[in-house]
Amino acid sequence: MITIRNVQECINSLEAIDPNDPSALESAQAAFQKMGKILYLALDLPPKLLVFHTRTNDDDELYRFYSDIECPKPEHVKHFGRCNFPFKPVFYCSEDRSTSYAELLQYWVEQKKDKFLYVTISKWQIESQLKVLIIPNPDKDSRTSDFDKNHGAAFDRHLEQMDNSEARDALIMFFKYI
Repeated sequence: MITIRNVQECINSLEAIDPNDPSALESAQAAFQKMGKILYLALDLPPKLLVFHTRTNDDDELYRFYSDIECPKPEHVKHFGRCNFPFKPVFYCSEDRSTSYAELLQYWVEQKKDKFLYVTISKWQIESQLKVLIIPNPDKDSRTSDFDKNHGAAFDRHLEQMDNSEARDALIMFFKYI
């Protein structure tokens, strides 16, 4: 059973991981196992769905090959990201063009302040049905997009059906951290 204590232990373990440690992935997996079983939301994306992917350019030169804007090479992923582990790249995308680059705003403000910013936004079409995991925003007041509102409402319905209030609070704590 998931408890607040288990989630806090998981978070503490994740925070203590050195992303440069070669065993970081195994350490993260062990940290997640401390929590026990958690609720997750899955979604089947239909074939032919269009998605957008944004990549920051180093200069005003255009990317020459599709491979330059697809999922990054493992050697380019040196730190933990929202869904990736070091050297385990993930293709981040969005059904909405503005969301695809909005997620990079903090990086741009911190790293590219007072510099020219060059960005490539690419449009991709999913070839076949794809199962994805949804990381819902547990804070109802900060859900802004339709996607966030719809999946957040589904998350809320799951929470309402739970009998154990500590497990409910532990899940909210975990998703706030994620």
